[in-house]
Amino acid sequence: MQEADIHQLLKIRSEIDEEIRRHKTERTVLFTDIVGSTNYFDRFGDTAGLLLIQRHDDFVASAVRQFQGVVIKTIGDSVMAEFPEPLLAVRAAVEIQRRVFRHNQSLLESERLQVRAGINCGVGFRRGTDLLGDAVNVAARITKRSGPAQILISQPVFEATAGTEICCRPVGSASLEGKADAGELYEVVWTDAEIYDRLRSDDVMLNPPLRAAGDENTLPSAPARYEILSRVGVGGMGVVFKARDRETGEIIALKVLKPEIADQPFLMENLKNELRLARRITHKNVCRIHDFSRADGFASISMEFVQGESLRNVLNRFGAFTTRRAIKLAGQICEGLGEAHAQGIVHRDIKPENFMIDESGNVKLMDFGLAHLLKEGSTETVGTPSYMAPEQAQERSYDQRADIYALGLVLFEMFTGSAAFAGDTPIAVALKQIGEAPRNPHDVEQTVPEHIGRAILRCLEKDPQQRFASVKELQAALIDDSITTQKNFPVRPKFSSIYLVDVLKALREKRRVLPTILGLVVLAAVLVTAVITYRTRKNEQEPVPVQNA
Repeated sequence: MQEADIHQLLKIRSEIDEEIRRHKTERTVLFTDIVGSTNYFDRFGDTAGLLLIQRHDDFVASAVRQFQGVVIKTIGDSVMAEFPEPLLAVRAAVEIQRRVFRHNQSLLESERLQVRAGINCGVGFRRGTDLLGDAVNVAARITKRSGPAQILISQPVFEATAGTEICCRPVGSASLEGKADAGELYEVVWTDAEIYDRLRSDDVMLNPPLRAAGDENTLPSAPARYEILSRVGVGGMGVVFKARDRETGEIIALKVLKPEIADQPFLMENLKNELRLARRITHKNVCRIHDFSRADGFASISMEFVQGESLRNVLNRFGAFTTRRAIKLAGQICEGLGEAHAQGIVHRDIKPENFMIDESGNVKLMDFGLAHLLKEGSTETVGTPSYMAPEQAQERSYDQRADIYALGLVLFEMFTGSAAFAGDTPIAVALKQIGEAPRNPHDVEQTVPEHIGRAILRCLEKDPQQRFASVKELQAALIDDSITTQKNFPVRPKFSSIYLVDVLKALREKRRVLPTILGLVVLAAVLVTAVITYRTRKNEQEPVPVQNA
């Protein structure tokens, strides 16, 4: 290479460096991307995957514009945006996560959009429409370190937002790829702290780190008795796996306490309490509990495996049930819950997620992890805020009628396809339940019989004294419209049974002659046959939704 050529190259480089120096300024960069998009494409196909990305891009673009930002580019399932200042970028990220959260409420767990975000401010420069530099590189690497529903920010962003409404927690220093110095990172708590912790914990459990090859069906310290087949769900205390009991060959459900809390005595006591209480309940509409196991860092309950899906999933897919189907399911729910109450047990977390519908269409009441022996004056606040009775939410004394209130909320959804109270967060819903009257189910869905609407509203009375005293009374009210119009809600047999009762009474007391008895028997048979025929014809005309397992 000639000296003149070298001189020319140096001149060009000098001009480029000068151009870069002139355009270098402090930049604030936000990255977002979708967690698990590859698996989503594999599971649901290209069309569904592209729609998922489009939803993500729309949420991000709208929030970026709202907070004065500009979308620089989209790459696959990622979006990069620039903002005038760090506070605006953080506010946009919070808005994105809140919109995603609201969007996910009506979706199955497997179909939900999971977004992570990273924010940094530092030196960067424009090249055409693109943005380059340290601000961009660090923001991208921070995003890789974040998880589902999480917003991670760098130390400079944290310092720039100090003293504002933004709530942050330190997550420690992190060595970022390509950076010599470790950076201090913070996570933004973008919703109610309790909800955020539960959401992040559940998301981490749903998206665990990859295990070593050949180890996907084992758990650390898992008893050799169980062979883990698959993960089927996540609850408030842990993860539920489908497993095989090697000693009996039976397929069971194994509920595993989350590793980070397995060594906490209070939570372990809750787990033992679930076993102790639930084993006292033997009913076809309550999930049967088997054994409790504990090893090094591992604690679990083995229980009956229910092949089917949760009531929540069914409601999300089909909406309201037909009246006939809803009454049948409600009757089974009342039977199972009534047995628990008869044992002196309050479930305290009645919600659609805690009912399973098996392949035969039968209901099973699940998860007694929050249940306790009924004690006078119990005020401990536990449960799911959006399904809490007012007295629970206000930490006042409560009894089995708190379960009846929550069941009223579930029945409202089953018969109408809508929630009795709506709000952006579970806490907002709980506040409405304390201070607002519910809508009439018949006004929401005209096909709901008026007597059923009255029964549901009776469940949702703010004053526990005004609710049904037992689920047995509620069950009777759902069947007999005359009960909901009577002040004391007496439980009595329907008219076709009264004649049979009279026959038995006559036989016992020997007050009637044989012809009278025979006449009553014939009359009762005719009436029962007529009722069965009428109901059969009516039911044949009413379509039943198909429920896939």
